[in-house]
Amino acid sequence: MSFKYPVERLHAVEPRGFASAISMELPQMLDRILEGNQISTIYRTADLILGENFPYADKHRSAIRWLRDLVEQGLAHQSLERHQSA
Repeated sequence: MSFKYPVERLHAVEPRGFASAISMELPQMLDRILEGNQISTIYRTADLILGENFPYADKHRSAIRWLRDLVEQGLAHQSLERHQSA
């Protein structure tokens, strides 16, 4: 005896407008974000999302914290390289 289950019960269906990124695409996506935005824009966005201005931004808070920390580490690394080369 066989049963026909709906596809949604067998495999998670992604919502409309959502697409998973291949791990090889992730560094390229990050490069586009960092090249296409000024650092001040990233900081302002982090301030807005991490503040209590957006009550439904919980899912984005960890991502913007990570991006802000990444930018700060990159700036510190660049500053150290400039200091060592001078």
